[in-house]
Amino acid sequence: MCSITTPRTASKAPGKSKVAPIVKKPSPPPPPPGLLPSAYTLTYDATPATLTTAFNTLKAKNAYKNMKFAIADLTGAKPVYLGHKDTDQIFIASTTKLAVMYAALWLRYTVRQNAKTMDAADGADLLSKLHTKWTADPRPFGTRFQSQPWPPKLANIFTASGSKALGWKIDFTADRDYSAGPNRNTALGVLAPFHNKSLTTLNGIGFRDRIELMIGWSDNNATGSCVNALGYDFLNGSFESAGFYDRHPTNGGGLWISRNYAGNNMGSDFQGASAQSGTAKSLVKLMVLAATKKLYDSVGNDDFLMISDNITYWAPNQIGSNILDGIRSKGYSVTVCNCKLGYANGYYSEVANISMNVNGKDLKYVIGISYGTSSAALENLSGDLAKLIADAHP
Repeated sequence: MCSITTPRTASKAPGKSKVAPIVKKPSPPPPPPGLLPSAYTLTYDATPATLTTAFNTLKAKNAYKNMKFAIADLTGAKPVYLGHKDTDQIFIASTTKLAVMYAALWLRYTVRQNAKTMDAADGADLLSKLHTKWTADPRPFGTRFQSQPWPPKLANIFTASGSKALGWKIDFTADRDYSAGPNRNTALGVLAPFHNKSLTTLNGIGFRDRIELMIGWSDNNATGSCVNALGYDFLNGSFESAGFYDRHPTNGGGLWISRNYAGNNMGSDFQGASAQSGTAKSLVKLMVLAATKKLYDSVGNDDFLMISDNITYWAPNQIGSNILDGIRSKGYSVTVCNCKLGYANGYYSEVANISMNVNGKDLKYVIGISYGTSSAALENLSGDLAKLIADAHP
């Protein structure tokens, strides 16, 4: 007969037990963004009754009742928004070029973010691998733009160098230095002779040079070259996924482009309005997000505002601003104006981010006008809207 002995457990002296510290594993980094942006969140505060009353009086004037416009007051802690016929989808001429720039800067941002996670032999290999990765993404508009690039022509748009270990350096190709300050002023002046050159000529200069011509000089062939490299699927897919466009045929609208300003026209938007169209509301939303630094990272936001028609860096022959002229006509001192004007075939449109000093106060707001009958109409309305903001902050 055998006995079974149960092992004895060593007793632990009171107060002598040790508890292993809990080590929290660091959270994995979030995945990089996709080719197309996610929808932006933009919340407006309740509009004060006095401001609503003043705006209603303004929009009822005979000179303005058929215009389409909106304004966002950014002076307070939260933006306040007012609009008149602001969701009407309409041809906005060259103002759509600002949306093209938005998409190009988004593409640069997501290329940089995705590159951080990728191994490649060199910069060219990196861009090739990213292009292959995004080729697998479905075209946002099916076969509609099947003849156009998808995804964007990364090798035509970017230069890349470095490595994953040391960090990738990625930027638009450029033949000039557009950094802020004297370099930028010099570059803009040197760029002027390229205005109105052929599409073939402009295809041969840097992508950043083309963006600068597209915005500052509103150059159509430079725009065409940018659009051809980015592709309509990427452009409109970006607008839609970011929340700047809704394809619903009756209740939708927003920023849209399916004509490249240089001879290629692939039909109108889903509302049947135009191949270069938008709403006052969508223009204001884009500029408010830029003004409040919410579009990309800080570098991208700064570039968006700097590249827009910016009074700090205007060069000879660049397009001006009816909104700015109208505000100044009321005697207000404007310290910041980031804008994009468009006019063609009797249609006038513009969006502008404004800061003006009134009685020692820095007033900030965005005006978006998607339809006006003349430059004078835009100027007069902008001056009256400036007074509206000034009166709201006595």
